[in-house]
Amino acid sequence: MAMDSRVIAIARLTFKAALNEKLLHLALLFGLGLMALSVALGDLGPGAGAKIVLDFGLGTMQIVSTLIAIALASHDMPRELERRTLYVVLSKPIGRTALIVGKYLGLIAALGLLIVAMAGVFYGMLAVVGLPIVPHYLVAIATGALETFVVAGIATLFSLLTSPTLAALYTLALMLLGHQTEMIRTYGQNAGGFAATFSEFLYRAIPNLEALNLKNEVVYGLLPPVRELGLSVAYALCLMIGLTGLSVLIFKRKEF
Repeated sequence: MAMDSRVIAIARLTFKAALNEKLLHLALLFGLGLMALSVALGDLGPGAGAKIVLDFGLGTMQIVSTLIAIALASHDMPRELERRTLYVVLSKPIGRTALIVGKYLGLIAALGLLIVAMAGVFYGMLAVVGLPIVPHYLVAIATGALETFVVAGIATLFSLLTSPTLAALYTLALMLLGHQTEMIRTYGQNAGGFAATFSEFLYRAIPNLEALNLKNEVVYGLLPPVRELGLSVAYALCLMIGLTGLSVLIFKRKEF
């Protein structure tokens, strides 16, 4: 069996398993909540109401998808070990590289489907409250999806090193730090000395997830230049590939 066929087979199984985790049900609850919010905001002024709807919609979409990514990715491999299904899979001519890559692709496919479903509800909400539908929102949703995929890669990596609970906590902590790298660097530079050196190290070592956060810009009808946007997308793809590569290296060294 060719490598790509094995990866696709693992990805398909992971995708189906993720859907059984009630992802689409959560998307439906998300949509109902947004629709209820749109009704509640009906009496507000057009400016204030529009901003709250956009902020809440885009923000909730990102939070929900990220938390689901952490929950699924941090528990996937440990669950396979607990159920001993991983031993059965590894006994077949699949290979550890194909297993990790396939699982990651299946996971981000399921997360992508969830994000698409929530985006559909979000655009439906905009139509209900009479807000214009502009491409800016789609760009913010797409970069937010890339952030979710990066977080899933981080959680997968940690799940190979520690328990599911700690993997989830470490991922959450790194994600929060990833939105504060500029602030950490600025504080360190202001302090000087070792603090400046250490903050620069953290700035380089921690994934800069804030580069993928365009929510505040699109709410005000702004977008970064195309070149900057392209660099952010390339950065996210490099992170995804790098995290998957690290996960493969770690998994190959594990003994079962």
